[in-house]
Amino acid sequence: MTTRIIGSCALAALMAWIGCAAEVPRGDVGVTAGALTGNCSGLPGGDPIAAIDRLEVIVTDRGGDVLASSSASMAAGQANLSLKSVPVGLDNVLTLLGYKAGSDAPSWFGRRRDVSVLQDRTTEVSLVLTRLGGFTCVTPPAGFAHRIFPATAVLGDGRVLIAGGFTSLVSSGDRQWTIETTDASRDAYLYDPATGTIVKTGRMNAARGGHAAVYLPLPEGDKVVIFGGATQLRMLDNGSFPFQFDPNHGLDSYEVFDVGTGTFAVAGNDAQGTPKKMSLARVFPVAARLFDNTILVTGGGPWASGSSAYMSAEIWKPAVDEGRGGFLAFAGSLTTNRPHNGAAVVKLEDTSQGLSRYLIVGGTTDNDSVVEIFTQSSRSEEVAGTFKPRDGVASGLPRLFFPSVSRLRDRPDGARRFLVAGGAVWDGTALRAPAGKAWVMTVESNDRISTSELNDACLARFMHSASVSFEGDRVTLLGGFGGLGVMSDVPTCFFDLDRHDKGEAPMVALASGQEGFLSRGGHVAERLIDDTLLLVGGIFDAQTLSDSSSGLIELYAPPVLRTDLSQ
Repeated sequence: MTTRIIGSCALAALMAWIGCAAEVPRGDVGVTAGALTGNCSGLPGGDPIAAIDRLEVIVTDRGGDVLASSSASMAAGQANLSLKSVPVGLDNVLTLLGYKAGSDAPSWFGRRRDVSVLQDRTTEVSLVLTRLGGFTCVTPPAGFAHRIFPATAVLGDGRVLIAGGFTSLVSSGDRQWTIETTDASRDAYLYDPATGTIVKTGRMNAARGGHAAVYLPLPEGDKVVIFGGATQLRMLDNGSFPFQFDPNHGLDSYEVFDVGTGTFAVAGNDAQGTPKKMSLARVFPVAARLFDNTILVTGGGPWASGSSAYMSAEIWKPAVDEGRGGFLAFAGSLTTNRPHNGAAVVKLEDTSQGLSRYLIVGGTTDNDSVVEIFTQSSRSEEVAGTFKPRDGVASGLPRLFFPSVSRLRDRPDGARRFLVAGGAVWDGTALRAPAGKAWVMTVESNDRISTSELNDACLARFMHSASVSFEGDRVTLLGGFGGLGVMSDVPTCFFDLDRHDKGEAPMVALASGQEGFLSRGGHVAERLIDDTLLLVGGIFDAQTLSDSSSGLIELYAPPVLRTDLSQ
């Protein structure tokens, strides 16, 4: 439920120009805000109008300097905030905070980045307040079933595409099940963070779970390309790794979502009349957008070990086949050094030459390729790029499957830093439960990799989500599976890079009284344009998919989120 609380507001600037400099061009900002009232406990969420006593709005530039601010008391569900004559500029940040009576700490939070203030014009901003430090459930459309391993993609306007996932559970013996796709697994939805609403949009041509979705901002119109997935997985609760993949149930197809029309198109046939598809069926594939809007696809085979066929990577290019898109013919010669099935991927950098570089972490049983670096080639019509293995012993990482990897704030000297957290561990014979470890991984300019190891019981998880803050200094760890079973009961915790850099214990648990995540494994998390997290799907235990109630979609404004950007 969304409650309107503020109309279009005039905002009065607190800035004054100094000295004899020319007058700074200025404009106005208008705000329309609502508040989501549902929580995720099944109890009424309460009326935010009654809960909020005072509102504060702050406009900062990208560096955190305050350009304007104002506050007002709530009366009869209304507040007059006035911010007029704000200095003109691009990429500003507007933060709206709600306070309870007598409290100096905000309880409600809303934010919008990339706010442009134009001279002599009013910039209208629409946002939604959510409970700071709490979870706010979003009411999905009818038919949104519980699901595990859906795919999501953040679009250019901040909306999020949600597609597919396994939605059915079939018992296949003692403590063994099959999770399957159903007709509901073809459905796709769009969540709009500006309004807090979710709507159904189109249907995939194939029901998929464990697939990948990659957003492409194209001149002819934005697209999302959906790769692979499966129609079923085996799920076990016998002390072994809980999920198994039969390639016969994998999908080698892909399809394209047109953002403008809200429809999915099949890949079609190539010039010879052969259906266009990937070279292999890929489940949980690694898929990453490169600088030129081509897409790298690799991995996606059976784990923990896989055939050498899954050392083959592919490049999908939107300009192929007269703009209908397809895989480049030379992609069969693009190989990794080992299969990476169950790996995590994160961008290392875009170079000054307009080339993308990615880290692929884990998903291998071989120490010598625990981490590989893919570097896009400048000779794109001849070769797509190369994979460079990094010695696993030197990097300090064990052989991980289904970890998370998050890009952190760069080191002062420019070295790239990443948090590798959790993951089941290959011990040479089998996958074992995660050991409660994470690693701050540093990549030097010469690609030398070093790590510092962290130990905390909270880190014992896999198939979880790890969401890094906009500033790259805090990581929120939610859900996942803590042991080799199908029960998700993992605490909420946070990594603090500043504490790590000061030599202090960097893992931070929830403070007393703070609201924890209703732990689920196999969910997805996306950071939204307002800095909150959108959480979709996942299972509590083996019976979650048998629950006839609506599947969970919720928002989280983590308590470690920066409300004051000027600090």
